Amino acid sequence: MAAFKHKGCIVTAVVIIVLIYLPGLSNGNHLERAALTELTELLAINQESGAPAPHLNLECVTEHCLAPSLACVENSNCRESINCAKDCMQAWDNDTTKQKLHIQNCTNICAFSYADEVYEKLMSCYTNYGCISFPPIPRMCLANDSIVPLKQLTIKNLAEQSWWVVKGLNEVYDCYPCQTIQFTQINSTLWDYIPQYEVYLRNGSLESITQHLPIPNQPPNSKNITFVYHDVGLKHSETWWLLNEADDKSWLAMYYCGNTLQWYYEGALVFARSRTLSDNFYQSISSTYKSVLGVDFSQFCSVYNSEDCPKRV
Repeated sequence: MAAFKHKGCIVTAVVIIVLIYLPGLSNGNHLERAALTELTELLAINQESGAPAPHLNLECVTEHCLAPSLACVENSNCRESINCAKDCMQAWDNDTTKQKLHIQNCTNICAFSYADEVYEKLMSCYTNYGCISFPPIPRMCLANDSIVPLKQLTIKNLAEQSWWVVKGLNEVYDCYPCQTIQFTQINSTLWDYIPQYEVYLRNGSLESITQHLPIPNQPPNSKNITFVYHDVGLKHSETWWLLNEADDKSWLAMYYCGNTLQWYYEGALVFARSRTLSDNFYQSISSTYKSVLGVDFSQFCSVYNSEDCPKRV
């Protein structure tokens, strides 16, 4: 994924444990009682596994999020998304990658495969009111305000053209096939950021994704691009550093860090005017990441952007 794509969609079966404690639910209709039985059994499986689980503030949920919680119980996609993510989380202790990349990839696929409006409303309510917290993934960001990019670039450099994503550092979020991005200025204070890419679903098929994310105009002389957006109901905060650009504007190198609740992530993207870049460009790109951040460019993936991909730019 690139920096913007469904990061941290990590709700497990225990997210819905709150329904067991909702006042009056046990005296509800047959559908509610059946759902309660199903969720109780699901919870028992999760408890036996010893997998980490989100923490829910029951008072918060009962006060603010009762309606979307009940809607999720009655919605097959919402239940399936939680079930799927619960299976992912059981491998938490076995995932030794620094950002729990295997867990994040697994839960990402769950969200792409099953999440719908009901699920998004549930997660939006839980996160907006602070009813939920996740098992933490520590912050591991290589950049800060003291780094010195090789060129002083702004969001306007990104908006000069549409881009293909040809290389990525984060193997979960930066390596989706057929990635393009566009920046369009809406007015003097707002930009429309449009990432497009393809994702794998749980059944192995590919689905094309298009997002429209609002980004405010950045302060003059800002060293980074900072913005907030919502994805599958989760609030994300991200900071981008634009590190270097080719003199002929054939490529642009960037690095990003972000988080959704207690899950932190980082990555880097190389944007290009064409689907691929010839090898002679990569010496300068590799030198950029090494000199500015100390990152080994050999860790980057090559993004699949063949002629099979939709032509968007």
